[in-house]
Amino acid sequence: MSLFDRMYEKPGKGVPEDAPEKKGFMLYLDILIHKLSKFFTINLLYASLSIVWIALLIMIGRVILDTTHLLDNITSALASPDTGADVETLRGKTAIQLQTFFGVSLFVLWGSGPASAAYSYIIRCFVGRMPVFVISDWFDKFKENFKQGIFAAAIDLIMLIILINAIIFYHHHYVQTRNLIFLVMMYLIISIMLIYTMMHPYIYQFMVTFKLRLRDIYKNAFLLGIAKLPGNFLMLVLNFFVMFLLFAFLTPYAATVIMLIFGLCVSRYPSEFYASRVISRLILEKKEFLIKNNKL
Repeated sequence: MSLFDRMYEKPGKGVPEDAPEKKGFMLYLDILIHKLSKFFTINLLYASLSIVWIALLIMIGRVILDTTHLLDNITSALASPDTGADVETLRGKTAIQLQTFFGVSLFVLWGSGPASAAYSYIIRCFVGRMPVFVISDWFDKFKENFKQGIFAAAIDLIMLIILINAIIFYHHHYVQTRNLIFLVMMYLIISIMLIYTMMHPYIYQFMVTFKLRLRDIYKNAFLLGIAKLPGNFLMLVLNFFVMFLLFAFLTPYAATVIMLIFGLCVSRYPSEFYASRVISRLILEKKEFLIKNNKL
């Protein structure tokens, strides 16, 4: 199925015709600066409607730490004789830090179903210079994409359980046997998880831009995830770097509050901006092709 076969009309750009068109990083900064107050609003809406999902992800992070030796290994490395730190206290603090980092990071990178669809729509309007009423349009898109968004969140949960268990399984067997096949399989699963992560901005941008079935949304998101791999990977590294800095130098509670109130502007927003620009260029290329061949 062609990506554009079921495209529907959207409002035009909400800027004067003679206004100079900004591109790339300058457009990114221009939107961030001039829409800063609105970013606070959509960040708070996004966080408040995703709080249950974030709590679930943090709980999953706790389960992962409890069922692996990761926490023990990190605690042992940090609790050196020179520090004089109490091992149990250090273990508790490290557990909170890691599970919160896991939950918030996955929320930022994978999204949270209908709330992510609403967020993606607002960002798409910002990038396309289309008029948007942040609060009313947010809730309209939240309700409009609720069904597909819930299914997307359920798929995320299933994929998370499968991928994490597969990584733990192959890592455990590699440690036990030192068989390189298990190591190769572990890195293959990690690669699949990275690609799946890079698909997510496209999943929700497709969801709010085109009338597509869910399987077509995932198919096209996968194709763009691969086709635009360098840019997607750069966005992923940027997102992870921002979150790592926050959780490395602040308490998990302070880092979480900052991320949910304002941090999405420098974490989730770049990926959404990039995905929206990629899809917009594809639409323009499709239209130019149809005009050139007298099909439009």
